[in-house]
Amino acid sequence: PAWLAGSGIDKLTIEGLDAKAAVQFNSKAGGGADGGLNCYADGTELIFKNIKVVSPNTGSAYTGGFGRAKSVLFDNCYYEGQYRSMSYVKFNKCTIDPKTSYIYTDYSNADFVECTFNCSEGKGIQVYNDGNTTDTTINVTDCTFTAAKQGQTWDKKPVTAIDINSNGEKFTVNIDHSTATGFPKGEYTDETLFNIKGGGRNIKIYVDGTLW
Repeated sequence: PAWLAGSGIDKLTIEGLDAKAAVQFNSKAGGGADGGLNCYADGTELIFKNIKVVSPNTGSAYTGGFGRAKSVLFDNCYYEGQYRSMSYVKFNKCTIDPKTSYIYTDYSNADFVECTFNCSEGKGIQVYNDGNTTDTTINVTDCTFTAAKQGQTWDKKPVTAIDINSNGEKFTVNIDHSTATGFPKGEYTDETLFNIKGGGRNIKIYVDGTLW
């Protein structure tokens, strides 16, 4: 709900009976310089538990998320469609299908713990930074990525489970005990689990504790 902006609410929890129930949060796509985010949850800690979340599937990096939230947690949820993080987000024990989009970690810290990515269109996580100079860390722990088909970006480059897109910004990606099946190999990494785009300057990638 849009009224979260400026409401003074510090914490909001939305909890369902189970992640397979017909309880959905339908995020609306939009436009504008702020990225079309449907909900400005300024300073609010948002928690979603045991529900199905349906987000826009536009393929744009600027839809599906919560603007300026303090933090966002999806716990034991089924998530379908795109998510763009503008603040810390954690997906814990979730089943995720980004469809033709991605789960974007856009200049924000993020944790993915024990998640199952059933990628029907071959896209998983996009570690993305659009000119922001803040150091960020993305942790992917005990996750499985399975692609039903191979996804392609606009420039026809192969899409791996975790696509890392950098224009020179600094961030760290930790990948631990995670696997990918059905994805092509990245053109820079020769790995199906992750790929680096844009040259990969200032990026540190640790796989099971070892610097790649």
